[in-house]
Amino acid sequence: MNRFLNPALVAIAAFATIGTAACGTTADSSGTTTDDVATGTDDVALSDSTTATDGMTTDIAKDIAAKDVPPAPCGGKCTATEKCDAKTDKCYTPCEGKCTAKQYCDETAGAPGTCKDTAALPEKFGIGGDGQVQKVIKLAITDKTKSCDLVDAKGVLGAGDGTGDNALAGAASLIGSSLSDAVTKGSVVLLFEPKTYDSTGLDFTFNVLIGDIDAADAATVANPNAAGGKFTVKKESYDPATGKSLVTFNKANIKAGKLTAKSDKFFLNLNISSIALALTISAVDFSGDTTDGTSWKTTTGGRLCGYITEADLNTAIDTLPADMLAQFGGKDAVKKLLPTLIKSDVDSDGDGIKDAKSLALDIDTLGGIITGFTPPKAP
Repeated sequence: MNRFLNPALVAIAAFATIGTAACGTTADSSGTTTDDVATGTDDVALSDSTTATDGMTTDIAKDIAAKDVPPAPCGGKCTATEKCDAKTDKCYTPCEGKCTAKQYCDETAGAPGTCKDTAALPEKFGIGGDGQVQKVIKLAITDKTKSCDLVDAKGVLGAGDGTGDNALAGAASLIGSSLSDAVTKGSVVLLFEPKTYDSTGLDFTFNVLIGDIDAADAATVANPNAAGGKFTVKKESYDPATGKSLVTFNKANIKAGKLTAKSDKFFLNLNISSIALALTISAVDFSGDTTDGTSWKTTTGGRLCGYITEADLNTAIDTLPADMLAQFGGKDAVKKLLPTLIKSDVDSDGDGIKDAKSLALDIDTLGGIITGFTPPKAP
């Protein structure tokens, strides 16, 4: 499964991994654990009833009892380094943990997988190896009135009804501040890496990478959001089979100072009560203002819109170790709780049933520099 990070919980979803940024520890495709994109530390306490932003109080206990959700694979017993084999309903360690540091575990033919050599990763970054990137310096849940108009009242994508769609706006009071803090303090580092650039109306391409503050640069350590900051890139930003970025905007375009871009997927992590939930955002639209001519220097008023399916949320929850969700009553209880907290408003597959939650995030960027890959942690 291609992911920036890997699986983890409570969604209300969105960048800090709602958290992207868009991240606890997770298991990568080789079965080893890696740092997540977002590592915010703010905890969120959930009470027996929750008051939504529209003033409506939801009786969570009743709603949870009424929800019908698929049971957790393998009874939710797999550890952080294990997965559940759907055929046998038994936990297993990918490739039995035998892959070397230069290999990844390919499970396309089934569990437990086969160790294969990791594809070569880029040796240089930016356009022509100049290392120039755009670092996300603002990440916030968009006010619903200013969100993208994704669906109509029936949840039909592309139809629109003249109103903003952002189901996750209701969770802003829960995780909005930790999202912002994660970017401000540098625990979340998201980098937009242009591979080409044009401000005259022609299409160009940029990748989205996850990274870290370059610990060797004192100025960036002191202020991760200043112009010219220096950052390293996590190898988990790339597909080990191809060596390509997991997230790429292939048809970015700037006309009259307005940047627009699209991508099929965007990955993000969310931390709540020390639980990291890996989120997959689908049908992503990004827009923002830039007055830059020959190079990309800033993005202001940026907005990223898309949706997160209930199936992707459940997958993220199922991948978590069972003990991580014990305080919430286990995986099944959490999967019943989330639809109660955040209602689905998108029909992602056109079957007439709303099965996904719209999302809108405010994003601003400022120029920075990639100095190389994040060094491995000392054992």
